[in-house]
Amino acid sequence: MALAQTRQGAVGLPSADTVNSGFRGDRCQVDGAWKETDPRAGLGWYNYNMETGEVFLGTCNLWRGVSSLQTEVEALLWAMQCMLRHNKLVMVFETDCSDVVQMVLNQRSGQFLRYYWKK
Repeated sequence: MALAQTRQGAVGLPSADTVNSGFRGDRCQVDGAWKETDPRAGLGWYNYNMETGEVFLGTCNLWRGVSSLQTEVEALLWAMQCMLRHNKLVMVFETDCSDVVQMVLNQRSGQFLRYYWKK
C-alpha cells in the first residue's frame, strides 16, 4: 500500500455544508488535476467518516489523458477502487466536476463506466 493511502487518525467535523447533510457515514471527495501543457495529471481523494472522524487520503499522478474529464473520471474510479480495498462499501462520493455527475446519472454513460470499471 502506498504511503499516501494510509490512515491519518481522527480530526474534527468539517464545517462546510454539503449535499445530503443527513448522511452520517463515509464521504469521499475526489478530484483530478490536468493541464494541457503538462505531461502528467494528478489524482486525489479524501475520505472522512462523519461518525468516527477517521480520515484516509490518497494521491497519485499518471500520464495525462486526452481531456480533463478523463482525469476526473480516473480520479473517481481510482477512489472507488481504494475504498473497496479498505472495505468501505457504503459511501457518498463528492466531486467538483458536474460532467462526471451527469455521466454517473446518465444511463448510457453509466454503461460505459461499468465497462471501464471492469478493466
